[in-house]
Amino acid sequence: MRCPNCREDNPDATRFCGYCGALLRTGPGDGTGELRQLTVLFCDLVGSTALSESLDPEDLGEVTGAYHAVCETMIRKHDGHIAQYLGDGVMAYFS
Repeated sequence: MRCPNCREDNPDATRFCGYCGALLRTGPGDGTGELRQLTVLFCDLVGSTALSESLDPEDLGEVTGAYHAVCETMIRKHDGHIAQYLGDGVMAYFS
């Protein structure tokens, strides 16, 4: 496998380049891929548009922060991983 960083050939490659130590790309087609079940969850705060019209930005930020904290607690409780916060939404992975 050719290193994407230093371009040296690594015929006995594991995960790292034997020349520069860079992580070698792995995935489907190179014999190291893995098929796994994955559940993706996206949730957002219902009524956030109406809230944004009636609350000061600071107060809306507090509400959104509290919502994100509750989501994080529940996602981690069920062995999930938070992939991204998107405004008032949360995207999480469960495997």
